[in-house]
Amino acid sequence: MTLPLEILYIRLRNELEACQQYLPDAFDLSERSLTTFPLKVEVSLDRTPGPVMENGKVTYRYNHRLELIIGREYPFEKPLVIWKTPILAERMKPILFPVALTILSARCLAFSVALASISTFSSSSLV
Repeated sequence: MTLPLEILYIRLRNELEACQQYLPDAFDLSERSLTTFPLKVEVSLDRTPGPVMENGKVTYRYNHRLELIIGREYPFEKPLVIWKTPILAERMKPILFPVALTILSARCLAFSVALASISTFSSSSLV
């Protein structure tokens, strides 16, 4: 099941416009850009505490980068989230990974909708 392309474009444009402060300055919100799938969205969170493991201790990092990969079936298919900066894996500390997602969700209501439906995440920097 998919949304008609014109409705999906409007939805993506509205959600990404609401979160524009976390996107690169040159992020293209044109119809051509937002209807080419998979859509890759780079997100930067600055001055946002999130737990990481460094030298065997849990510390906090205040700058985070992640990539959302949104498929043509969005919002019925969950986006993939790839963390570009180190985070604690959910398996290690069950409360810490959801806190990191909550931080992003609180920063931008539109992303909270996407993040609430995420089932998959990956990162080469998971601890």
